[in-house]
Amino acid sequence: MAYNISFPGKTFLIGEYAVLEKAPAVLVNTKPRFYFFVTSGKCTNFFHSESPAGQWLKRYPSVSQSYHIESWDPHFGKGGFGLSSAQFNLAYLLWWILKGESPEKINLLKMWEDYGSLKFPGQKPSGVDIISQWMGELCLFTPNPFYACSIQWPFPDLDFFLIRTGIKLSTWEHLNQIQVGKKFSALSDLAEKAFTYVKNSNTEAFVATLKEYANCLEQQNLVHQKTLFFLNEIKKVKLIVAAKGCGALGAEVIAVFFHPKDKQTVRDILAQTEFGKSSHEDNVADENIMADSSHLSQGMMIHQSVDFHS
Repeated sequence: MAYNISFPGKTFLIGEYAVLEKAPAVLVNTKPRFYFFVTSGKCTNFFHSESPAGQWLKRYPSVSQSYHIESWDPHFGKGGFGLSSAQFNLAYLLWWILKGESPEKINLLKMWEDYGSLKFPGQKPSGVDIISQWMGELCLFTPNPFYACSIQWPFPDLDFFLIRTGIKLSTWEHLNQIQVGKKFSALSDLAEKAFTYVKNSNTEAFVATLKEYANCLEQQNLVHQKTLFFLNEIKKVKLIVAAKGCGALGAEVIAVFFHPKDKQTVRDILAQTEFGKSSHEDNVADENIMADSSHLSQGMMIHQSVDFHS
């Protein structure tokens, strides 16, 4: 028995924090992908014991006793793009297979509810990450009522770069520090609007709402200080129409938006800004531009063979 299983990287475009108040969220799923190599054997110390995947394996120890897991992280431990949620998806999938069930029969609502049954001392993660990576492409999600679909990039006159900052922040650990019941009403209203604009392919309204959302995150002290520094540098590039940190504290990934015709120019300029020179690595902005709209990738895959560039 051997499985090669992969999940795309996921990034919140809009809806982080707001989804905790049952607001919609829009996430993009991109290459490069996380790969897991599964064979018969035992899994020891592969997952953090209090992470979602670790909790699931403690609940169902037969999975750890039955499978040996090795992984390939395309980001080499630099953070971002949902390694933790991919690990939960893997643990859940292996539990399902161990029961003798077909992966195609997994009910996403039930999986999301099972994720929600995990125990966290603070604010519980939304679980939208796991649904997004399972579905792939651009994922539109609402928690109440539960709704999830994947679509292709809907804006022919808008493109983006996803830039890895190099900051590492565990979402579930961060949320543990947030008071249960904390309100994100202003963000929720904006997420509702953005969700509609994505469905209607309204570029101008989506960009305007995205900028409002980014400002609202900053006003609520929900943006990492280093991310703020990067954003201030990025906003000096006039061809960029919007920029925001994505996910918990916007720490690990920054999304910048621009007209497709300006893609190469924006890439070249970013590499020359103070942002691009803020690391010991040369051309960090260019090296850490991980994806654009051409990198949208499908959801969970079980491979016959592995191509790390697929």
